[in-house]
Amino acid sequence: MTAERTTAPGGVSAPPGRRRVRPSAVVALLAVAVSLAAVLVGGGSASADPSATDWQRLRQCESGNNYTANTGNGYYGAYQFDASTWRSVGGTGLPHQASAATQDALALKLWQQRGWSPWVCASILGLDGAGGGGGNNSAAAVGSLDSVSADGLSATVAGWVLDPTRTSAASQVHVYVSAPGVDPIGYPFTADVTRTDVNQVLGVTGRHGFSVQVPLRPGPNTVCAYAIGGSGNSHIGCRTLTAVGTPPVGSVDVVSATGLNAWVAGWAVDPASPGTSIPVHVYVNGTGYPFTADGSRPDVNAVLGISGRHGYAANVPLRRGTNTVCAYGIGSASSGNALIACRDVQSAEPPLGSLDGIQVSGSSARVFGWAFDPATSASTDVHIYVNGVGYAFRADEDRPDVNAAFRISGAHGYAETVPLGPGRNTVCAYGIGRPGNPSNLVIGCRDVQNGSVARSGVAVQEAPAEAAPSSPAPTSTAPTSTAPSAVAPVTPAPVPATSSRGTSTPTTPAPATGAPLTTAPATSAPATTAPASTTGAPTTTDGGSR
Repeated sequence: MTAERTTAPGGVSAPPGRRRVRPSAVVALLAVAVSLAAVLVGGGSASADPSATDWQRLRQCESGNNYTANTGNGYYGAYQFDASTWRSVGGTGLPHQASAATQDALALKLWQQRGWSPWVCASILGLDGAGGGGGNNSAAAVGSLDSVSADGLSATVAGWVLDPTRTSAASQVHVYVSAPGVDPIGYPFTADVTRTDVNQVLGVTGRHGFSVQVPLRPGPNTVCAYAIGGSGNSHIGCRTLTAVGTPPVGSVDVVSATGLNAWVAGWAVDPASPGTSIPVHVYVNGTGYPFTADGSRPDVNAVLGISGRHGYAANVPLRRGTNTVCAYGIGSASSGNALIACRDVQSAEPPLGSLDGIQVSGSSARVFGWAFDPATSASTDVHIYVNGVGYAFRADEDRPDVNAAFRISGAHGYAETVPLGPGRNTVCAYGIGRPGNPSNLVIGCRDVQNGSVARSGVAVQEAPAEAAPSSPAPTSTAPTSTAPSAVAPVTPAPVPATSSRGTSTPTTPAPATGAPLTTAPATSAPATTAPASTTGAPTTTDGGSR
């Protein structure tokens, strides 16, 4: 189907070429289909005294002859009164709540005041003297706006239209979209989708259905449809709905702790504005930090088929121990915010410790001190190196003085014996970070002399046996050579690649699927946008007696 430029009711020219999406199956609105069962069954002339048959045909067309009809569109009962018209003829309550006799009496009263003009179906049925179906009806085109549903910033509009002068030909339908402060924009389509239910009820042939897509603006929109006919156009209905864009999507590629800081990196995109960088708020244990996803991520752009800069990489503070780090994509007001992902991360402070002393006895040395990992009360490993050869131990002896000084618990002392080489030896002790913490620390080095070459029977003592835990922690990194009898110290994590902006540029590809679309926390990080709006249900329609 190719849309032609056509002027719809009101003189607004609708742009051509809007793409229309055909549904695989269009479900009839049965109440409307049944209500038009008598559209083309023969002509009739207006009468000063409507017959019972006329009233029955009108009720059938308006409501399916249902005195309790209440579809939520603002029109009620068998004659589809609106509330104001019902009250104008003396009705109380709502029409569908009244008895059949009361509805009949007030319909007659309305007819006596205004004739058939309040009922759209009267014209369709020819009760107003315009003539019935038969393919020669000079009345305006008719139809039904069955549904309008929003999906992000677009709406699917479905229904059917029929031109009584050309009952086997597909007719035009014009859809208008308006928003507060914006002039209506019209989109012309051809109603050429098969609707066998309409054909069966009306006794016609051809294709008269439509299911098309039109763009929406963020926030409230009013969508109206018009049936376009050779002898006149008809307004077949309106719906008001709120457009809510698709929330942002993204990924948390990296959460890496270094000391009491975490490096958080990934990407985030707002589908409503795929070329624009958006804010990303990173929350650490509930405290938010705002950033902008404006780093280059060509891998993301290639996967999603978009342009722009959508990467983020930022440092955030941690507390000691386990931290929960969450990233949120902050979308436009129409699309809201979305949780990208959360990760738990341990702070990665290097161990603290001391090499309190070394006692030499012949060709061996007893090395003692203490070491602990600030993130845990568990005993940590200590590696002792003699002339570059490492020996692994666990600092798991009681040191109440250390616990008191640092207000910690657990066992953190060590006193281990290692072999010495001939002559002068360099002995170093290293505190080893827990698994997942690559921060190892040299906690002390001493030079000692092999006791076998000292004066006979004299041991070399380099430090007191029980030094207080007062020596500062050195800052150099543990050797990377492997101890012959135990695991070597864990080497530090590699430094991330650096972008031209001086920030880390993760290179992991974008995932094929988006992140879960949950809302941001109630307490937002600084500069967080307002939460997303909810989609409103349709609230207006046209039809019935007015």
